[in-house]
Amino acid sequence: MHRHSNEQFIYVLKGNVKARVEDQEQIVPPGSMIYIPANAAHSMVATGDEDVVYYVSKDMGPIAGIPLDGKDTGPHYEPGFEPK
Repeated sequence: MHRHSNEQFIYVLKGNVKARVEDQEQIVPPGSMIYIPANAAHSMVATGDEDVVYYVSKDMGPIAGIPLDGKDTGPHYEPGFEPK
């Protein structure tokens, strides 16, 4: 989970995304859009069914979000999908 000062739109082209925006979590299929308001805590991860391809649109504000736990741990991987 992280947040940034710009709103964001994510359009899923391929695969399923597990998306969390604030307290709402859902599986987002291809052809669907995720809207993330400015400063909303959020995260996304591929479900593991297949690779995910998505298009992101946001303004030129901060690109990397600030982790809510205060740690800069890098990308998140679901168990079993970590780089080898």
